Amino acid sequence: MSTCPTTYFGKKGVFVDRKACIQAFRDNIQNSGNKEYNVLFYHGIPGIGKSRLQKELQNILDEEYPEIIWTSIDFDIKTYRDTDTFLINLRNKIQEKYGAKFYLFNAVHAIYWKKLYPKIPLQKMD
Repeated sequence: MSTCPTTYFGKKGVFVDRKACIQAFRDNIQNSGNKEYNVLFYHGIPGIGKSRLQKELQNILDEEYPEIIWTSIDFDIKTYRDTDTFLINLRNKIQEKYGAKFYLFNAVHAIYWKKLYPKIPLQKMD
């Protein structure tokens, strides 16, 4: 991927060419059936456009690949680093966006919660 030096807010940094990153993303999606796992990792110093790139990739997913179910979780939010909170948040996002129902997950999570916190009563959902 090509890079070129730039300055943001008086800080010298490296700007990642988004075209190469976006093409790598599209290639990864189109060849996803040929791989056992599928991971792309974009990283860099603050201010080089990672968040903007993420938004662009999300738009590509929504517009060009509507059959792909996806969501994102921001691990900068400390509570999402907790497994229980992460899983509930992930369920909620997918449920809101795609209308998916997680009956088995909800049942298993209720059992897990009851064992973890036996003194806190479970509430019935309508």
